[in-house]
Amino acid sequence: MRKIVVSVTDCGNPPLRATSSATVFVNLLDLNDNDPIFQNLPFVAEVLEGTPAGVSVYQVVAIDLDEGLNGLVSYRMQVGMPRMDFLINSSSGVVTTTTELDRERIAQYQLRVVATDAGTPTKSSTSTLTIRVLDVNDETPTFFPAVYNVSVSEDVPRDFRVVWLNCTDNDVGLNAELSYFITGGNVDGKFSVGYRDAVVRTVVNLDRETTAAYTLILEAIDNGPVGQRRSGTATVFVTVLDVNDNRPIFLQSSYEASVPEDIPEGHSIVQLKATDADEGEFGRVWYRILHGDHGNNFRIHVSDGLLMRGPKPLDREQDSSHVLIVEAYNHDLGPMRSSVRVRRAAGQLQSQAAGSPASPPALPSGLGRGHGWTAQSHQWVPAGQGCR
Repeated sequence: MRKIVVSVTDCGNPPLRATSSATVFVNLLDLNDNDPIFQNLPFVAEVLEGTPAGVSVYQVVAIDLDEGLNGLVSYRMQVGMPRMDFLINSSSGVVTTTTELDRERIAQYQLRVVATDAGTPTKSSTSTLTIRVLDVNDETPTFFPAVYNVSVSEDVPRDFRVVWLNCTDNDVGLNAELSYFITGGNVDGKFSVGYRDAVVRTVVNLDRETTAAYTLILEAIDNGPVGQRRSGTATVFVTVLDVNDNRPIFLQSSYEASVPEDIPEGHSIVQLKATDADEGEFGRVWYRILHGDHGNNFRIHVSDGLLMRGPKPLDREQDSSHVLIVEAYNHDLGPMRSSVRVRRAAGQLQSQAAGSPASPPALPSGLGRGHGWTAQSHQWVPAGQGCR
């Protein structure tokens, strides 16, 4: 509404002004010539995941400077936008969830909001409401696979990389930051796991003969809020593979038997026995006479260690004493071998007892029978030297 005051003056000379005036009231009719204007868009709203359906997350405000229906604004979401998780009230502009939000499913929404007036023809404006779904610690660390089977040779060095564990947490930030621990099966402390890299390594040397297999329980814990942290576990089966690191050991330090000089060929004299703590081919023991059988009077079964009379008969009058050096080994060229000394005297075959007058001198410090040393001519020399 506009108020106009009109007064009249003639064109004479001198001009005379009218003594009265008129007031004119002008009513301007509105045309729909203004678009709705958003007051608070574009905008980024943040909402915690897990927010249930029916919760208001934001209120859109738009104004239209026209009046009446031309200035009456309504709201809607643009067709084709991922709006199914949200609704907007057409009159108030309040945006409400329609489902529980899950950041791992959709982490961010770009909602295109349209504000339209009621004029003829209608005018509208469009802007964007970004809804960012904030993470909560609702995901558990998961190993893939959950069970690992690995084999490691017992001679691997310290800090050897045994296995790398694959573990993921679908959360983000600190909620997805994982720390790793061995929580079971590592009673002797042979293994460690990287606090951050999930790599299982050896701490000290392994020994299959002591422990042939380990069942390690690995745990991953996220760095979520205290009291809300989540963890997952994996099992690592470690099989320790054998290497040939043990010598055959004779069960006795000496053997003795009494035999007549007319014992027939092939007749058993004494059973020698050695064992090897290794397994498989590395633990198989073979026997041979290294020294002392100059006249081919003896032979030994290569696999069971039975000492027998050989092709040539015994003759006490010719040789009243025999000293045999018998070796147990598990590879013809390998270092893992041990030997034992046998002596025949006065018409019988017997071992030289420790402490008897004819006993050899004591072994050098740190050495002993069954550890690759041979007693020969009262001097201890390495097995195989001078005995071929």
